[in-house]
Amino acid sequence: MALFSASPYWTNASTAPAFWEATAKVATLATGYQTSGAFSLFHRTCDTGCAQVSHYMAYDAGIYILAGNATANVDGLGDQIPLSAGDYVVIPPYTTVSYVAANDTTVLEFYRPGGVEGLVSGLWQPAFPGQSAPVKQAPAPATYASFLDSQYGAVFFPPKSTASSASPADQAAIAAVMESPSPSLTNATAAPAFWVQPRVPELWTVLAGSRQTGSTYTLTQKVYGKGAALKPSRYTKTDFSYYVLKGNASLLIDNQVVALSEDQFAFVPKGTMFALTTSEDFTALVFDVPGGMVERSLSLFDAVPAKERRLPSTEEVSAANLTSPRASLEVKMSMGVVSLDLAAASEFK
Repeated sequence: MALFSASPYWTNASTAPAFWEATAKVATLATGYQTSGAFSLFHRTCDTGCAQVSHYMAYDAGIYILAGNATANVDGLGDQIPLSAGDYVVIPPYTTVSYVAANDTTVLEFYRPGGVEGLVSGLWQPAFPGQSAPVKQAPAPATYASFLDSQYGAVFFPPKSTASSASPADQAAIAAVMESPSPSLTNATAAPAFWVQPRVPELWTVLAGSRQTGSTYTLTQKVYGKGAALKPSRYTKTDFSYYVLKGNASLLIDNQVVALSEDQFAFVPKGTMFALTTSEDFTALVFDVPGGMVERSLSLFDAVPAKERRLPSTEEVSAANLTSPRASLEVKMSMGVVSLDLAAASEFK
């Protein structure tokens, strides 16, 4: 149970608080405090050869490649796995993982539940605007680093280590999650994609569904067509957030209008009134916590598999018999959706 209710907020990868891990700049887009413990999200900028050392943690996690290329080692998937823009790796708890950037690479790192930022801020130096990476960083004292690792269920192996499995001390914890999902890898060009029409055509690509994450969260890449308008609503059971990949949109959060553009992040906690409008095609990653909302919505909207990775034409919408359903109050309540018709938000109707 959360100790307090989270508040909506928005930030940008270039201005969010950041830290140096060697030459990697890690911006904190979402902390456990900001999301009331739901999740943490980091934006990592790496140069060639920059590495996330081999480690495992007691968290559900995932990495999404925004730009560039990397090579990853993931228990259960294999070694030397090539990653490129649009790839997403689902990482269950206690899965050993590492990756090395092959060139300038940008990565989103997701952790559920939240709180990993305590480890980040405890071990790494702050990165200030306009500052270059330190030539050499003083490591955190070994005893302090060990304490932080133990507090966050993290074990980091030495650089170049070939270790690829959890220590004996973690065997009991690992046994408790043996039935949880296995690591998985997909790409925005290959993951299941659907045409949906809540109001205007949309393309939903499910990068991590509830089955893959054990219902802890879902990640969907959504493309909204020009003129899309999500009417003012509240989700009572789901926290969700946008990370903008391309385009511009206006997001209404509790009667505040936020202009969304590339690399911006917005968090909408459960119980918050929101709406979205687009004046051009708009692409965003959408995290739902917990999972389940995407699958229920696809069923509600009578979605159909997308023939191609693009928005459908008018003719294709008609041929697929895509409709804009008006769900019953009972269905919406079961999904935790409350639609609102507010005069103050008339431009979003």
